[in-house]
Amino acid sequence: MALVDNVISKAREYSGVSENPPESNNVVFNTDYYGREVFDNGGITYPWCVVFLWDIFRMCGAQSVFCDGMKTASTEAVLT
Repeated sequence: MALVDNVISKAREYSGVSENPPESNNVVFNTDYYGREVFDNGGITYPWCVVFLWDIFRMCGAQSVFCDGMKTASTEAVLT
């Protein structure tokens, strides 16, 4: 349970984090995932719902637990 508690605690630290500017998908989790700031641009979007989870597990040193260690931003990968 220590890992679960650690992951939940880490996620709670980021409560209230938002995109800047609003509706741009520019958020710290995307910066960590892509290695640079990203902004939605026409047909290219950077949703961060799964990236948030990936980054929290990474920050907790538990990358191998999240999607068997796969780096993914895909909701489909999480469902399978």
